[in-house]
Amino acid sequence: MASKVKEQKKFSIYINISSGTAQSLGEEALRAKIKQSSLANSHLYLLEAETFFKIIKDISKKDTPILIGGGDGTIKSAAEILMEKDIAFGVLPFGTMNLLAQDLNVPLKLEEALEAYAAKTVHKQIDVGYVNNAVFLCCAGLGTMPETSVYREEHRGESAPLLVPQLMGYMMEEMDKMARRHLKIKIDNNKRPLRTSCLVISNNTYSDTTEWTANSFKRQNLQDGILGVYAAKPRNFWEKLAFLLRLKIGGWQKDPVIKSWTAKKIMINSRRKKELVSLDGEAVELSTPLRFSLENKKLKMLLPKMTKVKAA
Repeated sequence: MASKVKEQKKFSIYINISSGTAQSLGEEALRAKIKQSSLANSHLYLLEAETFFKIIKDISKKDTPILIGGGDGTIKSAAEILMEKDIAFGVLPFGTMNLLAQDLNVPLKLEEALEAYAAKTVHKQIDVGYVNNAVFLCCAGLGTMPETSVYREEHRGESAPLLVPQLMGYMMEEMDKMARRHLKIKIDNNKRPLRTSCLVISNNTYSDTTEWTANSFKRQNLQDGILGVYAAKPRNFWEKLAFLLRLKIGGWQKDPVIKSWTAKKIMINSRRKKELVSLDGEAVELSTPLRFSLENKKLKMLLPKMTKVKAA
């Protein structure tokens, strides 16, 4: 008697082709890479950003397993929609940083990610960060960080050899401007005044690494329910330069210009009615005060079985 052949699970793949590496690859190459992989798919959608999110809203629990392709901002926006429907999804990294994919240990090369998902998948739940009613999966930033995000978007498409030194110069100028600003921060029940050129609130804390090859923004855990608070205030050209280099090569947490705390809840007040905030790389204006919190294991993710998310 012939044995039954197990039918391979089919995926629905949604890719934001406005994302960095998806845009540079082009639709034809994307289709070819997916077709050549071992991953079976029932639907493949290559969509511009505006159409992409309209289609995501129509996804239901009855659909086949879902993979979302894009950068951290795309993944965050898709998560806002899908977690309200209690729908798990996987990640295909097509962004500049791909921080969440790295934290989830999803391969960054498209061919490797497709093969990993084709092999076997598991479900994992991760924490979701909130500032007021807005979601972030990786981190939120004030000061130099959102201003740099805006600058980068305005210069998208320029060649890297030209853009990188321009971006470095812009960041150093912004650090001077932002360092003169006054904030009031409440970390759990402790209030303190704060002057910083760059403030980052992370969804769970960053690993402390000094390795040159390590991801400088790798998080220890995605299920700890703890916010990390990191404030930088370099005072001169050399401190700024050293800090920017450490952001790139690792060891930035041990830089003397950094102060850090952990908290369950954070509130930030400023003299402005609205603050520009970077949420997973996308700059948005939010009303003050800014109230930060985490919801533990709120988001269901679909991951290749070889990946691990450390549990608390």
